[in-house]
Amino acid sequence: GKSAFVPSAGRTDKGVHAAATVISFTSWKDIPDDTMRDAIHASSQGDIRVHTVERVPRKFHATFSALWRRYVYLLPLDPQVWSTSSIENHLLHAVNRLLAPLRNRELDYYAFARDTPKSKDCVCKFQTAHAFLGVLPRTNGARVLCVELVGNRFLRRQIRVFMATLVLQALRILEVRGQLPNNAIPMADTTTDTCSSDAGINECGGAFPEPADESVLMYTVMQSDRDLTAWPAPANGLCFAGVGYPS
Repeated sequence: GKSAFVPSAGRTDKGVHAAATVISFTSWKDIPDDTMRDAIHASSQGDIRVHTVERVPRKFHATFSALWRRYVYLLPLDPQVWSTSSIENHLLHAVNRLLAPLRNRELDYYAFARDTPKSKDCVCKFQTAHAFLGVLPRTNGARVLCVELVGNRFLRRQIRVFMATLVLQALRILEVRGQLPNNAIPMADTTTDTCSSDAGINECGGAFPEPADESVLMYTVMQSDRDLTAWPAPANGLCFAGVGYPS
């Protein structure tokens, strides 16, 4: 009847989805796997679905034993704005060119963290950082820009701030090149601390440095200045998609 401390593979903001997270806890009783699965299903009322129950060594910790975590952000593309594949590809190309310099490098992401003191270690490494176009299932062909990030660790609100800054900088590049569609709004949300559906490129936070080119995101990282980053992207576009542990 006692409550248990249950660490998870990664913390998420309210509204963020988790499709493949891991939790761990210690029990002094030998609880059958089916009993554990049924109890979690019953208590969560459908909000949580257990895929696997596995017994692990006592030293295992869902948070601290993880080697990497995978997040995916889905950004809906309004068909009235991103009306052709060539226009979508301009955005995709700009995003991937911004991400390329960050891969497999240990960098200080202090500028993208929130509620994190400067004295805290903010060094992270993205093993994977790339974007691709996709179609949401169970929709009428709704197209999305998908950004996948795999890293050894992530900071509070880091990905949401990173995504908003990344997309806004990509749009700025398209604007400079004359490739930006009319009324291209990067993200839509009704909360007060994120980019809103009525906001333009210059109204979503961030005193973005000039010139707008493929080095600007790395420049933002290196400056460690939160004034150069945007407000957090909406939480409902982010999904915790995987975690890796030592074999």
